[in-house]
Amino acid sequence: MKKIKQIKRIAAVVMAVSVAVGLTACQQKTDSQGNSTQTGTLQKVLKERKMTVGCILSFPPFGYKSEDGTPMGYDVDMIHELADSLGVEVEIVEVTADARIPSLETGKVDAVFGNFTRTLERAQKIDFSNPYVVAGERLLVKKEAESIP
Repeated sequence: MKKIKQIKRIAAVVMAVSVAVGLTACQQKTDSQGNSTQTGTLQKVLKERKMTVGCILSFPPFGYKSEDGTPMGYDVDMIHELADSLGVEVEIVEVTADARIPSLETGKVDAVFGNFTRTLERAQKIDFSNPYVVAGERLLVKKEAESIP
């Protein structure tokens, strides 16, 4: 159990650096005099000492709700590790797969955690951190099997 917590901590630190780099993406804003200003999401999060994170909570064991509705899972643990490493409070907002990018674009959330395949189309809209989980599918058959019916 200690080993798993240690691995989670190391992964969280690596991921925190990656996400923090992604959070530094600048947003163009205009002040009250009409001057253009740039503020990064990370700067906003650190200034407000609060981070709002979107998470898919219908994909156990990565994200799900406990019986009392509390967000749980590996992604949720990683969100809390990132918030702890930044010294900020966190609010977790449930998002669907389709709502992830619009939630980022509209500022509803500062970051999104969850299963998210990199595509060129998505990369033109958002920044990706380094993956903290890499998965794939395999088909296994008995060695003596000649074909799949």
